[in-house]
Amino acid sequence: MKNKGFSLVELIIVIAIMAVLVGVLAPIYLQYVERTKRTTDCTNIGMVLDACEVLAADPDVIWNSGDEITIVINTIVSGSNTSYSGSGPTTKLQVLAPNGTVSLTASWGPFTIVVEKDANGHLNFEMDDDDIALLSAYSETLANRLE
Repeated sequence: MKNKGFSLVELIIVIAIMAVLVGVLAPIYLQYVERTKRTTDCTNIGMVLDACEVLAADPDVIWNSGDEITIVINTIVSGSNTSYSGSGPTTKLQVLAPNGTVSLTASWGPFTIVVEKDANGHLNFEMDDDDIALLSAYSETLANRLE
């Protein structure tokens, strides 16, 4: 008699091997997804900083020395968008920074960035040291811009 199928023991062994592989690979995959989300968030924060620099270079925008813009970037979990406040040109910043809405995809934040134009026309970005340390794990360049 010729057997043309798998025995029950062979099927159980294959299922056990697949379960071990899934058990090992699932945490690695989840870490990869989280790291990708945080890298995207760092890119979005960088776009906001770039928008501030473009805004500061625009001669049509009145941004006096000492004027500040406070930018709060919230997590998407809370359903909040980026909010802008301060004495600087916040309306134009909302146009330059991705439609005025930037949210974090990962569950971290909110981040508060204070942007101030000094007497020489340069921008100074200020952020909480703990937040900078958190961002530096994902984007050293971004953390250096915020120090």
